[in-house]
Amino acid sequence: MEVSAKVKVGGFLWLEGLVEACCLHRVVILCMRSNNLLMRTGQCFLLNGFIFLGSIFVLNSVVIPALWWILPDQSSQFVSHKLCDLGGTLKFYSFVRLALIQLFYVLWFYPLYVFSIVLSTIWYNDIAKYGYAAMGRSKFTVEKGSSQNNSPTLQNAHHVKGPSGLGGVMIGIGQQVYSILLLSVFFS
Repeated sequence: MEVSAKVKVGGFLWLEGLVEACCLHRVVILCMRSNNLLMRTGQCFLLNGFIFLGSIFVLNSVVIPALWWILPDQSSQFVSHKLCDLGGTLKFYSFVRLALIQLFYVLWFYPLYVFSIVLSTIWYNDIAKYGYAAMGRSKFTVEKGSSQNNSPTLQNAHHVKGPSGLGGVMIGIGQQVYSILLLSVFFS
């Protein structure tokens, strides 16, 4: 198969996945069928939508404007114009403002981001399990002919259990640490 045909098929599959992801009425129906799914989805929305995005909103609308007001960048905001003559004062204010913003990121956003990634990954696994169980009772479950021809390992994948207890927790933590390290390499 040539490259343009693969790109065309890949683009079509991507578009089909996007259309499926935008079917929010299915989410509502599945959440109505499973209280566990509704609870996990609500928790993910609260963590990622309210706490994390709310923190970004507070930073951009409260913290940074307050720092610009307390540590001005222009000499017209100073009461005494003698301070304007000292260019080092404005540079110092700029340095302090930048340092405080970076301190806010280091002490609040980065730990919150890591916590959000780890907890969301655990919750997304639960959401997938609860959603799959709710789809089993839903009229939206459609068996396609191609999915019946899959290998037995794919059909029985949900029957395979990983290690339980402390071993399972340690493997989960290891996977999350690896994921965070991989993301930090690509975001750096």
